[in-house]
Amino acid sequence: MENIKHSDRKNLINNRIQKSLTSVFKPVFPTSTNHYDTMFGGTALFLMDEVAFITATRFSRKPMVTVSSSKIDFKKPIPHGTIVELKGEVCYVGNTSLKVKVEIFIEQMYSDDRTKAIEGEFSFVALDKNNISVMALNVTSWKSKVCLHESLKFIFPMCYQRKMDCREYREAQQ
Repeated sequence: MENIKHSDRKNLINNRIQKSLTSVFKPVFPTSTNHYDTMFGGTALFLMDEVAFITATRFSRKPMVTVSSSKIDFKKPIPHGTIVELKGEVCYVGNTSLKVKVEIFIEQMYSDDRTKAIEGEFSFVALDKNNISVMALNVTSWKSKVCLHESLKFIFPMCYQRKMDCREYREAQQ
């Protein structure tokens, strides 16, 4: 990312976000459901964290670890005999960390019905081989780090103004 203009950095980050979009489909079998014949909440969280990890790793191409999850909203139960799609998207980038928004959609197997069931955010930190946090994106010079920070403020302006989370940022954009 060295020797790149501010506007090019913005495009580079947006391109990385687009390239890291992740979508995974899974069938819901009775083995992953509870006594109500709906998916266990823990199973859904496991799948969401897995998709968030893939998204974060595809964005940074560095070792990433989950440091937190927040605002997991279970809107609809996920019945067995359906297909779920998990979608992950980077929605915030900091110096060493990033946030990924994950949504789960329910699809009926034999119709086009589709409903959002769960959404949540997962925070990740990039680590080096000694498990020390490092820049989420490869920048080496001080000048490049300043330009990266300014680019991120431009891409996620409201997040930087008031430490807004992913959901608040998305809602403000609509």
